[in-house]
Amino acid sequence: MPQGKLNYIRARRNKTIVFLCYETRDTIESIKQKLCDAQPGCDKSADQVRLYSRRSDQYTLLNDADSVTDAGLQSDSDIYFVYYDQGKWEDVHTEPYEPLDEGVADEEDEDIDIHAEITPTRREKGKGRA
Repeated sequence: MPQGKLNYIRARRNKTIVFLCYETRDTIESIKQKLCDAQPGCDKSADQVRLYSRRSDQYTLLNDADSVTDAGLQSDSDIYFVYYDQGKWEDVHTEPYEPLDEGVADEEDEDIDIHAEITPTRREKGKGRA
């Protein structure tokens, strides 16, 4: 990959997000192949994957022959992928993530003095004791 700023896109499906590096001359077909290669347990080929972009709450199918630039994708874009399964294409579906710190008070809400001196609760061994 050439030196300089890396371009990447996020490919989303259900609760899965795959980060893919790309070059501006890459085609959507090559992005699909990179997506399949990036998922070790994936038994789907690039022909069994469709990529979509989202614009104003509508999903648009990306043409395999288009370059990333022609498809209107930029670095840090989100694309959505679906599989061909049981004779039909899946619907585009992503699930929102729940925050990891749910139920834990924010640091702003707690009145903890991080600079307060901590007193040891047990005797320390070593040079200080001599």
